[in-house]
Amino acid sequence: MTTVCTMQYYFDDFVLSTKTAELFNAKKSISIDPKVYELLLFFCQNTQRVISREELLSQIWPTTIVSDNTLNRLTASLRKSLGDNAKSPRFIQTVPKLGYRFICDVKEDVSQSRSDLKPVLQQRYNFSMRLFYLTLLLVVSLVTLYLWPASEQQKVASQDIETLTRISGDKFSPVVSKSGQTLVFVGHEDGIDTLWRKSLTTTSLLAINHHFDRIFKIVRWADNGEILLLVRQHGTKKLIRGQVIDDTVEILGQAAINIDQWHVIDIEKLVDNQFVMIAKSPQHVAAQLYQFDFFASDITHLNIETAPKSNMMRLDVNQQGNRVLLMIRNVNNSTSLYQLNTDNWAMRHYHTFDGIVRNAIWQHDGIGVYITAMPPAQKVLALDGPDDMSPKVVASSSEYLCCDMALIPNEHDIVYRTNIRNYDLKWLHGGTDFISNSTIYDMLPVLFNHSSGLAFISKREGAAQVYLQREGRDAYALSSFEQYKVFTNIAINNDDEYLVTAEANRLHVFDLSNRALLFSQEFPERISHVSWLNNDVMAVVTNDQQRKSIVLVNLKAETIKRLNSQWQRILIDKTNPQQVYLVDHNNALYTVSMDSILGGEMLPRFASQLAIAVNRDTIIDNGKLYYIPHYDGHLQISLISAPNSLIEQIDIDASYGFDVDGRSIVISYLANSSTELHRTK
Repeated sequence: MTTVCTMQYYFDDFVLSTKTAELFNAKKSISIDPKVYELLLFFCQNTQRVISREELLSQIWPTTIVSDNTLNRLTASLRKSLGDNAKSPRFIQTVPKLGYRFICDVKEDVSQSRSDLKPVLQQRYNFSMRLFYLTLLLVVSLVTLYLWPASEQQKVASQDIETLTRISGDKFSPVVSKSGQTLVFVGHEDGIDTLWRKSLTTTSLLAINHHFDRIFKIVRWADNGEILLLVRQHGTKKLIRGQVIDDTVEILGQAAINIDQWHVIDIEKLVDNQFVMIAKSPQHVAAQLYQFDFFASDITHLNIETAPKSNMMRLDVNQQGNRVLLMIRNVNNSTSLYQLNTDNWAMRHYHTFDGIVRNAIWQHDGIGVYITAMPPAQKVLALDGPDDMSPKVVASSSEYLCCDMALIPNEHDIVYRTNIRNYDLKWLHGGTDFISNSTIYDMLPVLFNHSSGLAFISKREGAAQVYLQREGRDAYALSSFEQYKVFTNIAINNDDEYLVTAEANRLHVFDLSNRALLFSQEFPERISHVSWLNNDVMAVVTNDQQRKSIVLVNLKAETIKRLNSQWQRILIDKTNPQQVYLVDHNNALYTVSMDSILGGEMLPRFASQLAIAVNRDTIIDNGKLYYIPHYDGHLQISLISAPNSLIEQIDIDASYGFDVDGRSIVISYLANSSTELHRTK
């Protein structure tokens, strides 16, 4: 006789059933995902006691390494399902520095059901069949194990993951010594860079003292303390060679080249004193590839042929120092890898992915590569060669994988980084409380012009989509893009009928009344910004790496005008749409009429000189200029007649877009952030 036990937990007006793994309130089912169910079940089974975060992590994710931020998001999701408030909790109480306590009384009810007795003959038959299938499974497993290549077995062995860091702050630029004994990385918190040394054989973690303003990248590290760093010291950017003595970096020398005015994107050591880097020089707007000697002042520009208007993003050097892996982002956001031989810098195409890859490094053999899988997949994949069309999973995570990876010199293991950021929407001024945030990215908010509502980009369903939310209603997805996209900005036209958004070199226009995609259009260049001039015409700002230009497009996807190349942006006063401004490439501000922009001869009149360059976060509303310079932590407000004299400054920390409607300001702000370093074992 078989007895099946199910449990129901009663608390407040809720019932949690283990039979159906459902949560009920007033006999109505509440949709919760499996991990939320597991967390609530554990709370119900452990009421009125403090449960540490470590215990919860081990119970909910027994075989997966996740960061504390994942638990934060899961707890927030459970609170939302229960209608609980962290500040005045009815169910889940946060115990500072200890964990959580489920403070609601829970009653348990056990129900049992019995199955009919089966005939003994049937039981013997079932036993015989189970024995047969078990024997068959064992034989198949042994044959598979015998035939499966050793490399495949190695990939499975690499699924065991160890988290190396459990400290606060952002962690990046991991580098492992040649012996594989130690790892160094940079920790960034509250504007301060800390250099850390981590043993890969013990639990030892040690901070290394230094006297640099910033540490941009660790280039090389050795167990004897030798280190190569790209830093800013006394306000000057430089590449230095140092030695860690008594837990302090002592500078042994600095590179002879002058890269103070260069924007260095990536840099790696070749052999001896030779280096290769991707950088934007004062002479080149687009990133280029360069080679130099540590002791020589000359820099060699490596003139290589890549796809037009593509951007160099990352590079990696194999362990022998004779092959460079170059990662390039194409104009449509596809990603290409190229191999360069350092003896003659001959280049050949290695592989192209049809979406965004954040990083790629050589495998230990210097032939295959590891890549971070295209979002929203959270995996490190291995391609064994240029023709490999079936990459293998090396590591998977519930966290966002971006972007650093480093080889551990044991022929099969790596260090990689997970990066979690949660952006929420909130009102800075005015507004109402109808905003409903998710536990992941909600960004680039834009307000409706004539009703209480907003549009924004969110990753609630994994890949980023356009969402709408109106007062009194839940947020819903307007778009249904299948491929992962990174959006530039979004804008709603004057009468709230159409929405436009841009990503890579594509423009997408939606009909809001019918909740439908009206059309998508590709451009030869990347789109850096899009806005509405009126109800029917959009101003599309494209960037060909050398210069920005403005194209006017109508609702039939027709190009109706190209503005003179001296202009880089159109700004329209949101309260007074007939008040139009043009910004030239020297950041001078001019007034112009709407009619002249749309059709007639433009006669712009100089208005003022901006002290900073316009960017995505530049808005004019009711005669005021709102902007976040350099996307930093301050929203600055000035009169358009005196744009460089602040009338207000609001501290906002990190942000991902904002909008203004004359009465209210809505902003996407960084609610929480965490990064961790992990290793395969």
